[in-house]
Amino acid sequence: MGQANVWTRARERERVREQDRVTRVVWRAAAALALVVVGCGAGGQDPIAGEEYLKMPADQVMFDVEHHITKDGVRQALLEADTAYLYEDSARVEVRRVHLTLFNEKGEQTAELTSLGGVLNTRTQAMVARGNVVLVTRTRDRRIETQELHYDPPGDRIWSDVATTLTEGGTVVRGTGFTSDGQLRNLQVRQPTGKVEGLRVEF
Repeated sequence: MGQANVWTRARERERVREQDRVTRVVWRAAAALALVVVGCGAGGQDPIAGEEYLKMPADQVMFDVEHHITKDGVRQALLEADTAYLYEDSARVEVRRVHLTLFNEKGEQTAELTSLGGVLNTRTQAMVARGNVVLVTRTRDRRIETQELHYDPPGDRIWSDVATTLTEGGTVVRGTGFTSDGQLRNLQVRQPTGKVEGLRVEF
């Protein structure tokens, strides 16, 4: 049984590495196709928005992005974004106008996040959302507002190190940040003002 478990874990690690490689290839291929489609005019006309693309801060750009974030083959979240900027030889992807849907182990939606932008690491699946970040949970009808939020699926963590406002049941709590497990079951607000019944806080 011990050797079988080692073999199973080795196969799982290889599967994850292959999935990571395929994900990077798909992102880059889709981005290249998007650039070809947008950059080519009909009937031999000049390229559309050529100067605009030359000024963009990335090697590749893609639009209307959908990316499934998984852990051990189970979907953790669905990332949607209007625009993604990709960099050659890097797992870093910058996204704009973000909509992130979180799921539990049963595949049920647990929360939704929106932000002006963010950064996704396609190798670790970790993400940082930035700019008018709003996270709304379905289980307890909580609303979290901050300017920067970290989401780490492998570490099963969600947190913010900047000013955070939490609204629940008509009560508002403000703090210097918060930390939670990935399913938002155990949420802690740092240095809070105000009180929400049943909410664990840190002073």
